[in-house]
Amino acid sequence: MKNKSKSDGFSLIEVLIVLFIIGLMSSAVILFMPQSSSDLDLQVKKLSHGFNALIHDSLVSGRATSFGFSDNGYAFYTFINNQWEETTSTEWPEGLNFEMYQSGKKLDIPENTIPIFLFKPNGLITPFRLKISDSDYLYSFSSHMNNGVEVVKLTK
Repeated sequence: MKNKSKSDGFSLIEVLIVLFIIGLMSSAVILFMPQSSSDLDLQVKKLSHGFNALIHDSLVSGRATSFGFSDNGYAFYTFINNQWEETTSTEWPEGLNFEMYQSGKKLDIPENTIPIFLFKPNGLITPFRLKISDSDYLYSFSSHMNNGVEVVKLTK
């Protein structure tokens, strides 16, 4: 019978070390690859951050804030010196569909963006539901009187 020499192949430790190095390298490549976000995802992030900012701004400043929308886009407002001042406005990207509901009824879309939904300094929010969708996904924003705004992602 032949004796096997130590140079007849790779040891288990050597194979595991190579696999570990390959795993580290592939993880690094995946982490540094640019992630593409759809217009819908970007818009949902903007709206979510905007709603949170309205809630916090209203609570901290003691002023009412508001959200309004139109066919062209949406805007955030703050009530200063007995009038609504627009703080931020954004246009809707092409290819997105949206619907706005209040008390279960679909709202007509106004021609111009005006403050519609209030965020009061005592934490109360005008109840609303905003649905934004593209060809693949649907996001639903729901306000709950004093529990903030909830976002849910659904597939069509």
